[in-house]
Amino acid sequence: MKRNTLLATLFATAALAGCTNVGGTPTTGSTPPPATESSDTGSPTAVELGIDKFKDKPCDFLTAAQVTQLGNVKAPTTRQAALGPACSWNGKDILEDSAYEISTASEQSYETLLGNSRKFPVFSEKTIQGIRTLSSDDTDGTRACETIVEAGKTGAVLVHVDVAMKKVPTQKPCAESERVAALVIGNLRG
Repeated sequence: MKRNTLLATLFATAALAGCTNVGGTPTTGSTPPPATESSDTGSPTAVELGIDKFKDKPCDFLTAAQVTQLGNVKAPTTRQAALGPACSWNGKDILEDSAYEISTASEQSYETLLGNSRKFPVFSEKTIQGIRTLSSDDTDGTRACETIVEAGKTGAVLVHVDVAMKKVPTQKPCAESERVAALVIGNLRG
C-alpha cells in the first residue's frame, strides 16, 4: 500500500481520538533538527537490522524503561497498519500527552519509502547511529512527524509521533520521532 494510505490512516486515528489542529507558524520546507549524529545521508548500502523478530511483536521495539520516556501514555495497543504490524502508545490526556506509533514495513524497501516521502512539505534525510533515516510530514510538521529507519535491503521501521496540543510550543515532532527512532536503532543493534 502507499505511504499516503498509511498517513491517512494515522491522521484519521488521531482525529477520532479527538485531536485538533493548532495554529502556529508553518514550517513548510524546513528540516527538523538532528537527532544524534550527522545530517549526512550515508551510503546507499543498507545495514541489516533484523526486524523480523519484531514483525508479530511491534511493541517490543521499545523496552519498558524506554516506554516511560515517552511520557504519560496508556498501555500499548497493536493493529495491522497499512505497511505492517503497529504498536501505539496513546497519551492518557490528548491535550497534555503525545501519542506514538511504531510499525514495520518488512516488504517495502527504504528507497521506495524515501521516494514517496520526498514530495512532502517537511522532509529531511540523515543518519542516526550510522543508519539511514528520513523524517517527513505531509502538512507543516508542527503537530506530527514520521521517521523511517532503513532496516535492510527490504524492510523499514516507521516511528510516528503526534504531539499533544499543549506541547506544540515545546516538543518538536520530527526531533521527537528521531529521538524514539534512535532508541529503536539501539535496541535493534543490541
